[in-house]
Amino acid sequence: MNFKSIKTSYPKLVSLWGSGKNYQKPNVRLKNSFEAVQSLVGFEGIVVLDIGCNNGLVSAVASEVFHSVVSLEYKLERAQKAKKTKKFFVLNNMKVVHSTFLEYAKSEGLVHDKVKAVVAFQVLYHMTTEEIDLLREHMPNVQCCILGSRPGKSHSNNKYRMTKVDDIQKFMLPFFNRIDVMFSRSKWPLLVGKKLNQ
Repeated sequence: MNFKSIKTSYPKLVSLWGSGKNYQKPNVRLKNSFEAVQSLVGFEGIVVLDIGCNNGLVSAVASEVFHSVVSLEYKLERAQKAKKTKKFFVLNNMKVVHSTFLEYAKSEGLVHDKVKAVVAFQVLYHMTTEEIDLLREHMPNVQCCILGSRPGKSHSNNKYRMTKVDDIQKFMLPFFNRIDVMFSRSKWPLLVGKKLNQ
């Protein structure tokens, strides 16, 4: 599966999803997200958590890279769309969970699902300080991650802000010995963190 196949399938997916706004569209931002996921060669045999999976398109690509994907979405309408995306592409290794990250983390979902990778595209600024702290607590178990920055101010009561590249790099530095900034000239840069054997 690649960006071209998603773009070709998109009209059928929209019809399948039904009414409502579709935030993930086959545009440059989504293409960049796909490229970032596909850059994680060498980490294929692990479980990835897609925080704020939206309609599940990034999770669909991640399902081909990783052993399995937990697609987390707190808005019911979007979670239902993600489930339809899973069914459309017949993704048996993709699990859609309707939950906030806070509820998921406190229920020990991170442990039960054996999450070793995290992707969060333009959602960190929505997360509360408590959620960021819970994510930080789990980061020593994570082998790789992709975190997206977003220009502007945080939408939640988040002391970390997590809207700028520098904010996210500071968050990632204690856990990864390689951090790459992808698409640094775009409005939506992505940071890829990896734990590499030294």
